[in-house]
Amino acid sequence: MPLIELATVRLHPSLSSSPSPLPSSFSELWTKCLDIASSASGIPFQLYHSSSPSPSTSTSTSSDAQLFYLLGGWQTADDHIAFLSTPQAVDLAKAIGQFMTVDIVRHMDGDIVSLLGGAEQQINQTGLNDLL
Repeated sequence: MPLIELATVRLHPSLSSSPSPLPSSFSELWTKCLDIASSASGIPFQLYHSSSPSPSTSTSTSSDAQLFYLLGGWQTADDHIAFLSTPQAVDLAKAIGQFMTVDIVRHMDGDIVSLLGGAEQQINQTGLNDLL
């Protein structure tokens, strides 16, 4: 069964408190990660930066600017687990760790391709531990 993956990742405080933009190596690394995950799964992965509403319309905090959302999918849970155990996935996780920490990872039964195409889909949320 296809699997949707949604993760929230947070910039390290040293990067988010800096007035300078993120280093180019951040974008280069994430581009590489997204390409590798997309290639391994056959489904496009995307990274989104949290956009905070204007201060007058929300109680949003500055920590929202530290959040990024990873969205993608896998053909099966077994494919995902097999990818996570590869040396390449381990190396990528270590490289991402220099910039960010993972807040939450959620997996849902469903086909992200169909979902994005407008097809209605029943989605059942499960934790990663349930897949292992």
